[in-house]
Amino acid sequence: MSAKHRQPIENTDTACFACGSDNPYGLHMQFSTDGTKLYSHVMPPAHMTGWDHLLHGGIISTILDEIMAWTAIHLLQRVILTKSLQVEFMRPIQVNTGLEVQGWVEKQQERRAWIKGVIYDEQEMEMARSTGEMVLFAPQDKVLQRILPLEMLAKVQQRFQSGS
Repeated sequence: MSAKHRQPIENTDTACFACGSDNPYGLHMQFSTDGTKLYSHVMPPAHMTGWDHLLHGGIISTILDEIMAWTAIHLLQRVILTKSLQVEFMRPIQVNTGLEVQGWVEKQQERRAWIKGVIYDEQEMEMARSTGEMVLFAPQDKVLQRILPLEMLAKVQQRFQSGS
């Protein structure tokens, strides 16, 4: 499906480092979907540099973790926690470079999902890829009451009730 047929996904967490619109130091990732994959376009700013104007590996990992998390949240309609993350750095990424990030569900089994993520540069070269194992929770799951503050738990439950 082409970019014009992708539907934007609403984000209600404005403070998040990766996706928060109000975080002055963050990546400001926004997401869209074609129903099978999630997509995000991001241009990491210069202050996220590692060595010699290259994007820091921790930031690359964050971008991939975020696309995979949102993929599980949106496509599987579950609250998630990342259990493990494997990243393969294919090519160096310069800061201030436009990137397209994609995520999709590879496999789901009971309370676990394996999600893939890929970062492409503006020439559609594969720059980095990842696999994440996510632990899945239903929004009403009692265990969430132990691990999330009540205010955040209410936001999570409201998000899933609205079908976003």
